[in-house]
Amino acid sequence: MRAKIGVRILVLIAIVGFILAALPVLFNENGKSGRGKEKIIEVKQGMSFYELSEILEKEKVVSSAFILRKKAEKDGIDRMLSPGRYRFFENSSYEDVLLTIKKGPIVEQVKITIPEGFTNRQVAERLSLVLKRDSREILNYLNSSKNEFVSRYPFLLEVPGNSLEGLLFPDTYYLKPQESEREAVIKMLENFEKKALEVGLISQDGKPVKGFYEKLIIASIVEKEAKVDEERPIIASVFYNRLKKGMKLQSCATVEYALGFSKPSLTNEDLKIESPYNTYLYEGLPPGPICNPGKESLNAAMNPASTDFIYFVLKDESGRHYFAETYSEFLKAKARYRR
Repeated sequence: MRAKIGVRILVLIAIVGFILAALPVLFNENGKSGRGKEKIIEVKQGMSFYELSEILEKEKVVSSAFILRKKAEKDGIDRMLSPGRYRFFENSSYEDVLLTIKKGPIVEQVKITIPEGFTNRQVAERLSLVLKRDSREILNYLNSSKNEFVSRYPFLLEVPGNSLEGLLFPDTYYLKPQESEREAVIKMLENFEKKALEVGLISQDGKPVKGFYEKLIIASIVEKEAKVDEERPIIASVFYNRLKKGMKLQSCATVEYALGFSKPSLTNEDLKIESPYNTYLYEGLPPGPICNPGKESLNAAMNPASTDFIYFVLKDESGRHYFAETYSEFLKAKARYRR
């Protein structure tokens, strides 16, 4: 009899131990420690919570689809399931899985790259691919929305007019398809402000330096004229030198901006186009930037090389230039490199 009682006690102890070991699985955790491999699971339109729970068990996200369903029913989360892609992990707790479901599907972001030298028109065309809106509407916004952002970015007070040309910093961005043009512009202006601070175009107290807008215009011209980074400060010096001497800038890039498109080479007729942006016709700077310059061009405009050059000629397809101090030297270089 005593032996039988002892056996029963041992069996009872074993049962209690098993129950205690199972409690974390039944009422709290998944029974495993640590987050495992990522699992992206798509919930299709009309999929039931039962179907999802079975998939999660099969994919080893949870140990028991049954327990997950019971916990979801208790909190009403089984009725919150929305179609879309969800990010789960193997060996997750039931609470983490339910929280993921409650938050809803992943908000997909699309990578978009704005190259250095893009004009507002080109930026609008690139944004339209992601935001799924007409590029003309986006361009109209980019050319007329500056005043919306003045309170947020005081440096914009130095910018005449209402266009954001020159201020949409070229870089790679991640945008949500449902984002507005305004949200995209904020990301670009934030980036511009950061880079302008780094090169000194905006001082550490947040104020733009003297001649901020003129330097921005120079940077945009340098961006379009230069192909090699180490030449950017030299090209900037050429334009500053010409301004000091009262010479016309005679930048082909400004003529192309006036034309509205780029050409392999400009004709004499092109150089006569009537536009304040035509620096072959008018002295001084054009009325605004001709593109959105990158950091290297902003830095060149802020820190031009110390030279006496007032001319440059493209040497070859590498994009390098020959720089000259006199017109006669320029003509010789032109004859040599434009054969």
